[in-house]
Formats: sequence, C-alpha cells, structure tokens
Amino acid sequence: MGIRERNRVRTQQQLAEAALDLFLAKGFDETTVDEVAERAGVSRRTFFRYFDSKEAAFFANQEERLESFRVLLEARTAAETALESVQRACLAMARIYAAERAVTLAQQRVVEASRQLKTYDQQLDAQWEEAMFDALLDDNNNDDSRLRARVQAGAILGGVRAVLRAWFAQDGRGDLELMGHRAFAVLSAGMAFTEMDR
Repeated sequence: MGIRERNRVRTQQQLAEAALDLFLAKGFDETTVDEVAERAGVSRRTFFRYFDSKEAAFFANQEERLESFRVLLEARTAAETALESVQRACLAMARIYAAERAVTLAQQRVVEASRQLKTYDQQLDAQWEEAMFDALLDDNNNDDSRLRARVQAGAILGGVRAVLRAWFAQDGRGDLELMGHRAFAVLSAGMAFTEMDR
C-alpha cells in the first residue's frame, strides 16, 4: 500500500472514529457533519470525499464487513452445500463482531437511539440478505429455486438478527459464535423439510 492510500485509509478511519465518538456523546440526530469534520481535523469538503452522509460514516465498518461476508460466500468449497457455506460465512462474521465487541456494542447503542439510523440499518440488512440469496440460489434459477432461496435467506437473516439482539442484551458477554451455531441448528432443522420437497 502506497503513502497516498495509507493516508486515505487513515483519514477515513479518523472520520469514522470521530463520528462514533460524537454520536455516542451527543446523539446521531443532534450531530452535524461539520462537527464530525472538525473533530477529525478535516474540512467539510474532505468529509464528503470519503462519505456521502453521516449514516455512511457511522456504518463505515459495516460496508467492510459486508464485503468480507461476500468474499467468504464466494469461497464455497465443492464439499459444501450452499446452506453450509452461508453458515460458515455467518459464523466467521460472528467471530469478527465478537473481536470488535466494544465498537459493535457502541454502534448498537447509537442505532437504538436514532430512528433515522434504524431505517439505514434495515437498508443494510437488505444487502446482507441479497448476498445470502445469491449464494443459496441453485443453478436452476427457476421460480421455485428463487422462492426457496429467498425464504431461506430471509429466515437466516432473521435468525442472525435474533442472535445479535440476544447478544446485545447480554452486553456482548455471551459466546456469539456458539449462539450462532445453536441458531443454525434450529434453522437447518426447519429447512430440511424444504429440501425433502425437491
């Protein structure tokens, strides 16, 4: 990585950290872009070179996580079923969330206090669901396959959300990966019925 790229990454991280600090202190809705830029030591114009909105600055690491998730899904082995590859990718993300526990919990506190962020968070959820749908869709790509993949992706996302809510309620003290394993055991049992219909 060259000097210019390192500087770009450093500035982006400074903006994201400044945004989270201010959102925790003042609230998301009460914080302005100008305040975030000032805290990071850059201009408003520089802020918008890196992020197109406060929401994007707040969820900067979520974009990175989503890209990591897509890479994990693309690494499916010949021995894996589509469902197994999605499970592997989700559990790998659980390890990332747990490793970044302090930031993840702080972000959740900000989201819970902002209706605007909750809406943006739901939009991000749709992207995660779409990534799962693409991974679960079989080669037939007919109406039945698309419906099955869509239902499975929605069910998995709902399971992920339920596990995260439980983890947040425990202030991140639970074993997130183990909780994920248990959730997939429940989901897989239900999905086995759909596989029998094929």
